Amino acid sequence: MPGTTDKYQHAGWQKRSVMHRCDVFDTMRAQALNAHAKVKAKNKEAVFEEPFNAGQVSMARHYAGLYEGLQSGDLRGASYGERVSGGGGGVDAVVLRLAARQEFEALERKVGRGVAMPMRKVRPSKRGEGRVCKMISDLDAVRAVCLLGLSMSEVLRKYDWTVSSRNSAALRAALREALDRMQGYGVASARK
Repeated sequence: MPGTTDKYQHAGWQKRSVMHRCDVFDTMRAQALNAHAKVKAKNKEAVFEEPFNAGQVSMARHYAGLYEGLQSGDLRGASYGERVSGGGGGVDAVVLRLAARQEFEALERKVGRGVAMPMRKVRPSKRGEGRVCKMISDLDAVRAVCLLGLSMSEVLRKYDWTVSSRNSAALRAALREALDRMQGYGVASARK
């Protein structure tokens, strides 16, 4: 999967048998847990908040799986469980590829044309330390994180934004909303 690291963690019941290759969402969760541990040491009543909920992470991984399958020509891992066969009962590979392409494009349409990091809402001193920042669209954010495996900080740097907790939080919120829209939540209020 694009953007994965070579770190593996146990993902099975009682840490048995199943291995899961860590991706950017695992890394962000680990970073959030580390930050929470520091806060918890000072404030015992602090509550951990997941950077992304399970549905958002699942959608991001499905979207990345579709992309990877389309790029490699292998669609077995992309929820198209029927096998392609040369006999009369199989599904044509072209039909599977077309269905995957249509689903991928539909997910990108659900993201919308909104802007995750609009420059007009952030003072110049807070966005790029004198540099010319580029606007980050919702689709740019989704592609950068889900397909390229970039963290919030890396996305901000890529578009010449200052890496700050405020900018990272705004980008994370926009990404959460985009992933929710991809799942079908809040589609009516999708940014145009």
